[in-house]
Amino acid sequence: MLLALLGDDRLSDRERSAFEDMSSGLSLSPRSSLTKAQHEWVEKRFRQLELDTESLNLHSSGLVPEGRVHGVAQVKFPWEVEGGMARPLDPPGRRKK
Repeated sequence: MLLALLGDDRLSDRERSAFEDMSSGLSLSPRSSLTKAQHEWVEKRFRQLELDTESLNLHSSGLVPEGRVHGVAQVKFPWEVEGGMARPLDPPGRRKK
């Protein structure tokens, strides 16, 4: 939301300065977070400028395919490939005493 706000030219100088400070604080320290008042201010201004109309849940709209078909090839071990190496042996058992 902060990046969308900073990309908008309708912010006042005071707001832009405050949002830039918030954004830089978050990027410098990954463990930091906005206070409740800051978060409410960002959300309120985001709604006022109607920047949320471009956001869309891609999964619920059906644009993301179901399952693990996101362009990642299925991993095959060498022994699963036709003509590949032999399957690895089981580890040796415990010695009998």
